[in-house]
Amino acid sequence: ATGTERAFRYHVIGGCFSLKENAERFLEQLRATGFDAVLVDEHHGLYRVAFGSYPERSMALEALAAVRREQGTDAWLLVK
Repeated sequence: ATGTERAFRYHVIGGCFSLKENAERFLEQLRATGFDAVLVDEHHGLYRVAFGSYPERSMALEALAAVRREQGTDAWLLVK
């Protein structure tokens, strides 16, 4: 892992996709609506897309609460 990846350990996951194309489509939708979205990784055959990644747990939890409130999604927190 690079220094940047290690620094941003907290990821607000918005979706997991078995097809990379679907993950990339979701990623583009999030970016188009102003999120600093990232394709976090592939885990057990699923591509995990985050609304955003954060260096501190408190920031991630704040973002997670906002995403759930504003997007009506069942987003969750991934710590790597």
